[in-house]
Amino acid sequence: MKVEKFIRVIDADFYTGVPDSQLRPLCGYLMDTYGTEAKHHIIAANEGNCGK
Repeated sequence: MKVEKFIRVIDADFYTGVPDSQLRPLCGYLMDTYGTEAKHHIIAANEGNCGK
């Protein structure tokens, strides 16, 4: 499934997690769409804090 279709299917506007090679297309899409501005990113101290 293409990333664009996946994004439409899940209809989410908040994403959390740890970048992984399996998620490269999704991470690339999100970076292309939202850029690197701080208002679009929350940096977590570790993997356990990503979903909080």
